[in-house]
Amino acid sequence: MSAFDRRFLRSVVSPSVGLRAAMRVVPMLGVFTAAAVAHADPLVPNFVFPDGSLGFEMVASAGPAPINPGVLVGLNPQPLPPFPNPQDLTLNLGDPTGPIASNANASSTFELQWWLSVPGGGLSFPSEIPVPDANGNTQFTVDGSGGNPLFDVSFHVGPGPVDPTSWVMLNPQPLPPFPAAQGFALQFGDPTAVEFQITEIVPNGAPVVLSFSFVPEPSALLSIGMGLAALAAARSRAR
Repeated sequence: MSAFDRRFLRSVVSPSVGLRAAMRVVPMLGVFTAAAVAHADPLVPNFVFPDGSLGFEMVASAGPAPINPGVLVGLNPQPLPPFPNPQDLTLNLGDPTGPIASNANASSTFELQWWLSVPGGGLSFPSEIPVPDANGNTQFTVDGSGGNPLFDVSFHVGPGPVDPTSWVMLNPQPLPPFPAAQGFALQFGDPTAVEFQITEIVPNGAPVVLSFSFVPEPSALLSIGMGLAALAAARSRAR
């Protein structure tokens, strides 16, 4: 087993999150402009998507890359529980170039939401994200507003293989978490964790592998609770 697979499995089977880690999460911000901090311990969600599912907000670390994007990622059981448990979904940033989101829920089907934000927007994603291979790996390219390749993105999904028939792009896609974000949502069965890596394509220069950091602020669980309560109230009124 490779060092990569050992780290991936540790992040999936050992997502212990205590009060100390829980107090490091952030409220629902809807922007990618706050300062960020890297963490080695598993982290619980700091973002609520418009449909009530939970996720993580990260930003690229400052570096030589000309564009430092923000990322939103969510990995939630389907059907989505009325009140998702924030302790089920964790983020491992032990390697900041390969964040790993994992979910301890007993569901056999999960929805992956993945959104990018760059200044000016205008990103273009492929209409289909390729089904992962037998090792759980898949890759795609995100183009910029001018149609030129901007980011190479790779996913590692696991543990275990993905049933190809369960890998389904959602159509229509969910509402963007805010107007500047572009991304996608898809469903798949069995694996409970997703690692991603982004390589920025630099014209006339060497590609840059981006590092990502969590955006910390101490009251996220309260904000998530308030967001879910508001969502429940809205659903109740709709009935």
